[in-house]
Amino acid sequence: MAQPYQAKFIHFGLPKCGSTFLQSVWGEDKQYTASNLGAAANAARQLAAKGQLTGLPRLDFGVTPKAGTTLIASSEGFAWAYMDQPKLLPKIADLHRVAASITGQARISHTALFLVRNPLDWVRAAHEQSIKEGGFGNGAEFLATHGALVEHALDLAHIQATYSQHFQRVVFLSADEMRHEPDAFWARYKAALDAPIPRGAALKRVAEDDSYSNVSLRERMVMFARLNKVIGGVATAWAGFRKVPAHVAKERDHFLAQFNQSRLWAARRVSELSSADELQALLGGAHDDITEGFTDLPLSDALKALLRTRFCDVIDTIDTIPDALKTTYREALA
Repeated sequence: MAQPYQAKFIHFGLPKCGSTFLQSVWGEDKQYTASNLGAAANAARQLAAKGQLTGLPRLDFGVTPKAGTTLIASSEGFAWAYMDQPKLLPKIADLHRVAASITGQARISHTALFLVRNPLDWVRAAHEQSIKEGGFGNGAEFLATHGALVEHALDLAHIQATYSQHFQRVVFLSADEMRHEPDAFWARYKAALDAPIPRGAALKRVAEDDSYSNVSLRERMVMFARLNKVIGGVATAWAGFRKVPAHVAKERDHFLAQFNQSRLWAARRVSELSSADELQALLGGAHDDITEGFTDLPLSDALKALLRTRFCDVIDTIDTIPDALKTTYREALA
């Protein structure tokens, strides 16, 4: 039976802040026993969507570390959700409440870990993620429909206050430092978390192995979005036919759900693996009204002010984030 508080920390995200890389490193490095809390995160998302904040189920954490290893647990799914359901995005605040409560009560660890990054870069990454999930809206349209995602996912004041009720320590580290100054980052990680620095061989394997990568498609966002709109239009048209023979309706109902799932990966892999010329030849003139200004992100003054208060003001109080990055983060919202 697992002993209480054996894990050095639970890593909760933030999403789009190197989670795939970190989880891959912990999985590769034999100094670690890493537990994936994805199932618990999915349950927390469902509870938050329903507005259930009390009478929460007990999370049974039965993982014990391998002899001589450091136990950690992780899922960035606790920190965001509802990308395809914009009306539910304000529920991310409740998702944090549910996540902190069920993981805290499970007595897995005394420490909650969050990685952060430049807030403007985070919004860019979130917009890109919306395209990876089948969307085709430009940056302005993304902010219009998903502004609440930005507000709540980057609300470090709420995160800090909520998790502090259930954990002795809430630690913030910078994904930007991890990427650009790895030696300094891992030294800070070791000091802040009392966890071993991952071995160089594990870091190298993960960095060099494409199977671990979460490929950025920022340079191809326009054509990726156009491709989504073409294939998505096929799905919409197929679903829209109502006066069809019964056998055709039955066929559609059988295949459409599969098509909607597979088309996301088809568009993503074609966008990743094709050259720009190949993508252009495939698309022809389809939806060429989606233009190069597609990735512009016109954050409103109100949203910038909110992030300066709820993100930057919190970062400024944290001694595990380098001062130079604190300045950079605030300047991004000027």
